[in-house]
Amino acid sequence: MSSLIAFSTGICAIALGSIALSLRPIAESARSFNYCVEERISYWTKQDDEQVERPWTRSNQVAFCNGKVYKLRVTNLNSKKTKE
Repeated sequence: MSSLIAFSTGICAIALGSIALSLRPIAESARSFNYCVEERISYWTKQDDEQVERPWTRSNQVAFCNGKVYKLRVTNLNSKKTKE
């Protein structure tokens, strides 16, 4: 009976290891996506005069990092005008 338990334990270990290895590319993709979003948000908050994250900034940058560039909209043009 103990050989059956040892065999089952070995099969479970192999199965869990293969699941962990198959999740690795998904984790790498999520890490690079999060890095993209955070870097883009920090860039746009540095460009803004008030150093505040606007409500539309995060959603636009998530769309950009997803590759949906056509959904980006500029909603506040007054903040980018030069002062005379």
